[in-house]
Amino acid sequence: MKNDDDEIYLILDILESNPDGVIIKDIASELNLNRDTIARHLRVLLMKGDVEIKQIGPAKIYYKSKRVPSSVLKNFCPHPQVYFNKLMRVCEVNIEFRQLAGPVPEVIVGKKPDELGIELLLDETIELHYKNALNGRKIVKYLYTLLNGNNYYFKAVLLPVVLEDGRAGLCLILIDKTASVDSKTINEKSEDFYRAIVEDQTEYICRVLPDGTFTYANRAYCEMRGKNPDELIGRKFLPLNLNKIISDNLSEFTADNPVVTEEIQVVLPKGEISWQQWKIRGIFDENQKLTEFQMAGRDFTELKRAEEQIKMYHSNLEILVRERTNELQAINRELIEEISERKETEERLNLAIEGSKYVFWDWNLITDKVVFGRKLTEMLGISHKDMGDNIDLWAARVHPEDLDHVIQSQKDHFSGLNDYYEAEYRMRHRDGYYVWMYAIGKVSSRSSDGTPIRMSGLQSDISEKIQIKKDFELQKLLLNSLAQVSGLKEAAELCLKNAIKYTGLNSGCFYIYDGDNDKFSFLSSYGLDNGETECLTNIESHPEINLKYSGAEPQYISIKNPLTNDNASHGLNDYKSVAIVPVKYNNILAGIFCLFSKEFDNIPDSTRNTLESASEILNGTLLRIKTDDEMEKTQKHLAFALNIVNMAIFEINLKNEMMTFYYPVNRMIKGSDYRLKKVKIPWKISLHPEDYEKVTKAIEDHINGSVPYYRSTHRVISDDGSVTWYSNSGKIVEWDDKNRPLIISGVSADLTEEKMRRLIQE
Repeated sequence: MKNDDDEIYLILDILESNPDGVIIKDIASELNLNRDTIARHLRVLLMKGDVEIKQIGPAKIYYKSKRVPSSVLKNFCPHPQVYFNKLMRVCEVNIEFRQLAGPVPEVIVGKKPDELGIELLLDETIELHYKNALNGRKIVKYLYTLLNGNNYYFKAVLLPVVLEDGRAGLCLILIDKTASVDSKTINEKSEDFYRAIVEDQTEYICRVLPDGTFTYANRAYCEMRGKNPDELIGRKFLPLNLNKIISDNLSEFTADNPVVTEEIQVVLPKGEISWQQWKIRGIFDENQKLTEFQMAGRDFTELKRAEEQIKMYHSNLEILVRERTNELQAINRELIEEISERKETEERLNLAIEGSKYVFWDWNLITDKVVFGRKLTEMLGISHKDMGDNIDLWAARVHPEDLDHVIQSQKDHFSGLNDYYEAEYRMRHRDGYYVWMYAIGKVSSRSSDGTPIRMSGLQSDISEKIQIKKDFELQKLLLNSLAQVSGLKEAAELCLKNAIKYTGLNSGCFYIYDGDNDKFSFLSSYGLDNGETECLTNIESHPEINLKYSGAEPQYISIKNPLTNDNASHGLNDYKSVAIVPVKYNNILAGIFCLFSKEFDNIPDSTRNTLESASEILNGTLLRIKTDDEMEKTQKHLAFALNIVNMAIFEINLKNEMMTFYYPVNRMIKGSDYRLKKVKIPWKISLHPEDYEKVTKAIEDHINGSVPYYRSTHRVISDDGSVTWYSNSGKIVEWDDKNRPLIISGVSADLTEEKMRRLIQE
């Protein structure tokens, strides 16, 4: 037989399984108990707060209570609390509420909210929900209020409870959120300040939600994507590879490890490929939940391309050295087998370098002692003793303009910024000129703290490559410039100026040669003052200079004796060497260049090649100038002859039906200085109507081969209406690409006076 406790537990199980509520009749039927017994048990449960009742018409529906016991809240909830009964009268307040609310009536139990004088309890934000909470519904609201002279922001929880007497009631719990609101305001200000700073950054900066939705993008990012902020904010518009980085690493982002750095390729709006490095930082809330990503990127496309080019260059260099080493290994196999491994490697390397254009060097960075291969002294024309073994002696030979960038390249390699030391620079030759060098090296030994101890590498003479580039620039400049000149002096001055600029010589002059009298005369100079120009006429007296020999081949002379004449000293004594280069016209000497250097004891081969190239270009220009002069003379003579016989030259273009006349015109009041004047007229339109058929038939007969020449006597009507008689005689002289007659050329005589005389006689 079941006791009361068993029956009560069974009733609670039925209420648990029927959250929508049940009536007494249904419970009694299911448990096979008397309705009065069920009612008695429910009254007990109602008093304990385990059951709630709702009246719907005459029916009473019972529910299992969802209320929290007040005793649990008092023991485990640290926030201010006020307890109310079903009549909305205060049952109890905790000490935290009294401290928060300040002075409150000593007798507070049994009073309603409007009787306590505490505005917080009457705030409509919560007052309207007291009834719902009493009926078993949990309510959460947020409100601002003034308590005890202070502003507060509360999370107010209206929680249905079971009071200690077992009756239903509610508890108002006040959770202080004031600090978080202040923090939010500060965060909003910080966010505005942050955005003001990053907006003008050149790096790409943006913020996105975990699903890829943009919340911010600075100006640089928008320009890179070709979008304005409105087209990005609120949309999922990340590049696919950036999106993949986030999705692939989503589980890896934690508050302790919030950053991922990746390098990616991005296709820009115009189709270009951009290499970018992105740092992606996860942002977490106070509950360690990932809320957002901040992303900062930079474009390093140019650096990537440069790295690839350097890698390719180094790869090619390594392949070249390896190939040379393999060749020497085959030749010296027997010798290599007899010596130690270290000696074997060093010997192969030395042989490889000796047979190439490179010089090996080894620099002790602690003692500053450096060892150079023998070939370097040959490149500079000095002895091994002159080169020395101290790095300072090497630096003294480097051109002052190049030393700083060479030292900086070394420092960049020492610090690890670059994998190799590389530099192009100039070194002074024994004869005073500079040799262009290319050096590459690498630190081969470091101390325990990373300090470089030793560096080795290769060095080669690249003067030829540099000079080829300069020669190309000079030839291009001269060809373009000389095409515009019409006189020898102007051409010579142009060549002098640019040859000195591109070779590093100091000054020069040009002599024109008079073949009839077999002597030179001064024409032009560059870089010489008046005194030096005057003394150049005595240069033939120098025992080491033979100008006439230069008519055959160039001379490059190191001046050992002062330039003197009758024991008189000249300003040219400061010069150390001279280059004498002939200029010819149809292999006949036309003049010579004399160029001087104050630095070079001997003219370098590269400079000689440049000067001779410039001379060849001037030779061509001189030929053009001479040809132009001869053509002008020929035209003068032709014009004079045509004037004597009262004739002109004509050309008929059969395609465009234009006739071109070249007739003589006297340019002087007296004398025979004639030139040809050119006039174009539409020949068919200008013909006299009565002569049109006769002239066109004469041309057609010549074109179809009926007669060997075109001949006609006809009249031409001028623009002013006057009539002129002409006698033409000509022949086809030019055909088009389809072998059709194009141009008829010949002579035309003016018969007007003769016709007029006959008319008068008749």
